[in-house]
Amino acid sequence: PLPVEDSWIRCFPRGNIGWPTFLLLARVGLPVLVHRIGESTLPNHSHNTSPSMGVLGTLVFFLITSTCLIKPIEGILPKGTIEVLIRDEDVTTRRIYHVSIAKFSSSLPFGKASPSLKSTLAIPPQRDPLLCNEIDGLVEYTPSSIITEEDYYVGATLLVPRGGCTFQAKALAAQHLGASSILIYNNLSSRYNLNKTYENNTGPSLDPLEQISWPPNRNDYECSRGSRANSTSGWIPKASLSFDPLPYNPHKNNAHLSGDKSTCANTMPSWESCTSAKCLLTGEENRKKGLMRACCAWDIHLSMGFDSTLTSSQINIPSLFLTMKQGDDLLSAVKISPSDITVELYERSYPQVNASSFFAVVFRYLGDMVGLLR
Repeated sequence: PLPVEDSWIRCFPRGNIGWPTFLLLARVGLPVLVHRIGESTLPNHSHNTSPSMGVLGTLVFFLITSTCLIKPIEGILPKGTIEVLIRDEDVTTRRIYHVSIAKFSSSLPFGKASPSLKSTLAIPPQRDPLLCNEIDGLVEYTPSSIITEEDYYVGATLLVPRGGCTFQAKALAAQHLGASSILIYNNLSSRYNLNKTYENNTGPSLDPLEQISWPPNRNDYECSRGSRANSTSGWIPKASLSFDPLPYNPHKNNAHLSGDKSTCANTMPSWESCTSAKCLLTGEENRKKGLMRACCAWDIHLSMGFDSTLTSSQINIPSLFLTMKQGDDLLSAVKISPSDITVELYERSYPQVNASSFFAVVFRYLGDMVGLLR
């Protein structure tokens, strides 16, 4: 399931059981309550008024739920579209990706028919691969501060990995370099961080694994689908992994955690259920066997939020989020022939209200009312 920051579910108690239970109790309780009120206030006509009281209770519940159902959809939707044209001699290949738009992003042209944003695709400077040096105070970017080719970044779309600093800090750095837009793609190494508890430790040296803040379960990965037979977890020999430098070494570890031929794939009972084809280490160890547990990574769209230390007015370029699969796909293309890739960005149409849920409830209660009247 996609994570939802805000949706109509927010009208009810949160949790896996909370809001369905609330709906069920309200659905049964309100008609009964109104029915009882009708019997107590009109005792001599209870048989005649019971159906109408049940209808009234149903209508009351429908009005309560509809106030939530007709709210605009605020979930994480891949509203942005990226069209990529890759020229290889006389052959041009087109790829289309649907991506999510950052909350701090400038607006995109709506629909392909409108004037869209076209540019070349570029990767960050070699000495700043995460595009975090500016926010760390190591450099101050301007459109002419890095010249590998004349105006290489000016007007280009920057393809940047997630991690190292906030999304908005990356977008601001890209803007200062003169980029026309930024694409931030998810990756495995960004999900590991240093544990702040041990950051300034001056005592005896700690186990390196204790200094790592591991990805959270069911937020970044999934280990089980309800039964051991459907397990989406595997075990990786600890000796084959590296955490130098802390907290994660992608150059050595990713080969064991990504792809159909990886160690994770070979030890996971339900690898075919892992749609991302990537794993994340959970921090759990089997010390006797020298193994570390890895589970299927979630590869989903995210809504990139604000950095409280930066103002949203500073960002004047479109900022989009790509999944790991989309990022890997684009990165492989740009490494082969960066000068022969053109990207086009625009916003696609999407539903303004949760219409399906609204009409499902309408027809449900119309049926209820017909049944009560009969």
